[in-house]
Amino acid sequence: QAHSFAQKAQALDDSHPDVLMLLAGIHLYERKYEQAIAEGQEALALGPNNAENHAIMAHILRFSGRFEEAIAMIQRAMRLQPSYPSWYLGEVAMSYYYLGRHEEAVRQAEQFRNLADSRGEEYLLYWYHSMLAMNYIRMGRHQEAREAAAEVLRGFPEYSLEWDRQFSVYKDPAHLERQH
Repeated sequence: QAHSFAQKAQALDDSHPDVLMLLAGIHLYERKYEQAIAEGQEALALGPNNAENHAIMAHILRFSGRFEEAIAMIQRAMRLQPSYPSWYLGEVAMSYYYLGRHEEAVRQAEQFRNLADSRGEEYLLYWYHSMLAMNYIRMGRHQEAREAAAEVLRGFPEYSLEWDRQFSVYKDPAHLERQH
């Protein structure tokens, strides 16, 4: 249904970057990665100073397995919008995780938590704790990983590996499995 609404919006204005980025996001969740990237790039060409669209494109690139590009894209979004949403830092942390840059991922996750805390975004903290757990386990910090995993379940009791598998849209299934 979202796709239908986005197409109607596109029929009204087929050159609006937000409409194209909406379609790109929909295509990501339909697992049409190359189409999502192409539409995202078109949206950015039409609106090169739209921070939110750069952030959405970073999200698309991360799930498509293009982690270095995702980091560059989200950093551009952060420069365009210096008072960026906290989740931008989560995008950076996740890409660093997949690149094996765990110390940097933890630093970004800490910044994410601090910003989310300062804005009363407690609902995002389970994501912070999951980032810590994933990175700590790779760093051999097993006790800290267990503590972070316990915090994930405290903040999001419905979470399970099956839930993650059901709702994740990583192009490469190995990326999702690497989180566990």
